[in-house]
Amino acid sequence: MRPSKYEILLKVIEQGSLTRAADYFHYTQSAVSQMLKHLEEELGVSLLERTTRHMVLTRDGAHLLPVIRQLAAAEKQLTMQAAEIRELKTGVIRIGAYVSLSCFWLPHQLQMFRLRYPGVRFELKQGDSGQLCQWLADGTVDLALMMDTGDGRFEFTTLMQDQLCAVIKETDPFAALESVDLGRFAERPLILPESDYETMIRQALLKADLHPEIAYIVKEDFTIMAMVESGLGSAILPRLILQRTPFAVASIPFNTPLVRRLGIAVRKVDYLPWAVRAFIDFAVPQKQNGSVQET
Repeated sequence: MRPSKYEILLKVIEQGSLTRAADYFHYTQSAVSQMLKHLEEELGVSLLERTTRHMVLTRDGAHLLPVIRQLAAAEKQLTMQAAEIRELKTGVIRIGAYVSLSCFWLPHQLQMFRLRYPGVRFELKQGDSGQLCQWLADGTVDLALMMDTGDGRFEFTTLMQDQLCAVIKETDPFAALESVDLGRFAERPLILPESDYETMIRQALLKADLHPEIAYIVKEDFTIMAMVESGLGSAILPRLILQRTPFAVASIPFNTPLVRRLGIAVRKVDYLPWAVRAFIDFAVPQKQNGSVQET
């Protein structure tokens, strides 16, 4: 860690010699002399004078000495704390996330990251795409775990591709199939999610010229699963949210996959906090870890 100019000045005062201070810091006498000259020019005050045998403070230098000591201590503390941040001994990462990602992907990443960097803390907010984009834009969160929305304000790094699946009762005849045709599936009443991927579902139906009966539009994924279990209709939900469900439902992919890209969104800025960049670098190589399949 390089000494500050104030620390060098204090060492010259302590040793009474440019040469001994230079030796202490492994600098040349000329380098120390130039550094102190620039400091005096910066302050517009003469700080040191040479007596017969020693370098001593001028009267102005003596008057400034208490402040110089404070500056040297503060600069040293600043340098040390900056080093702690670089080494990830401290820091806060504010994350916004979909419920599905915060439940089924994020906990393992947090666990592994904290094992490596126990001094870093996390703050988590859950929301939909609209909320996450707003939180990113106004700086409420440092990064968002979400679907790629194509918003030009943000940089997006893909973590996984998550298929949308047909969700049916466990006793439904379709449950025995390895995959299902969207056209056949759309012949039954559907429960649509009021969510970010509702648009994907509607566009897929429209592209196939399908016009199913929309029995319900429901916001919460787990409520939709409960309704499917009760026989109120079938649904289309992401595989990620279906990994561990307490409901008696089955899920099967479509013959022509419906896929959403999930990943990390950050603001397009010149600088991201050190801990945030470290978490992104850590998380991206882990994208194939877990049960979510990429297609």
